[in-house]
Amino acid sequence: MRGIGLSRALLLLFPASAALLGQPGQIAKIAYVEGPVMILRYGSQTPEKAELGTTLFRGDQIKTFSGKCQLNVTAGGLLRLSPNTTMMFTTRDEEDALKLSVMVKNAHKQWLRNARQVLGLDPEEPWRMRMLEVERDDEAAPPSEPMVRRAPAPEPAASSEEQIVSEYRTLLPAVMQAEKKPWHTRFEYIANAVKTGSGYRVAYKTYCLIETGPDKGKDHPCYEFDSVLDLGAIRQAVADMKRRLGR
Repeated sequence: MRGIGLSRALLLLFPASAALLGQPGQIAKIAYVEGPVMILRYGSQTPEKAELGTTLFRGDQIKTFSGKCQLNVTAGGLLRLSPNTTMMFTTRDEEDALKLSVMVKNAHKQWLRNARQVLGLDPEEPWRMRMLEVERDDEAAPPSEPMVRRAPAPEPAASSEEQIVSEYRTLLPAVMQAEKKPWHTRFEYIANAVKTGSGYRVAYKTYCLIETGPDKGKDHPCYEFDSVLDLGAIRQAVADMKRRLGR
């Protein structure tokens, strides 16, 4: 089963696991929403308003601000998000399966334990492969020829990672300005693809105009984004921003 995710392997071994994982990529659907709740799609830089019936997929992020909502999780069960809550769904199948099983408090713990044993995974130490013991033939004859030392793999040419990150840093302000709404006053960039661990931190605030009340004419942060993106997400975002800018 080398080369496939744990969740896919479980689906092959135990078809009933489809009820746990749901449709590929689909995480949940909004069953109730009240107040300001925003969704940021995976690879996108433009948030959209959460509405009743909106479907959430892998990699999406939902933030409630002063609002609240209720999600109908594909795996089964309801998840209520209170005000000022941010939830980001990972793009990796294994983590999604684990998070969903915890969130909906399903009754498949023992089933998953047995499935992990079948797959050669240690049930007590998640995601760690067990080494299979191999019988050793102590009487085996030593090799007649010396081992040939392999040359190390050549270093890749100038990494395209720096280039793609540089493009992201240039495109982000451009697409934000191009898609600026009439009620947006300014954007504050806190971190524009700043190297953080194995990923890149992207953090910014969108300010909106206050149209009524004692603070009319002033602005306030109406949306905040702060996340660490891996190279795959950066690459996808660059392609998406180029498309939106017509490049």
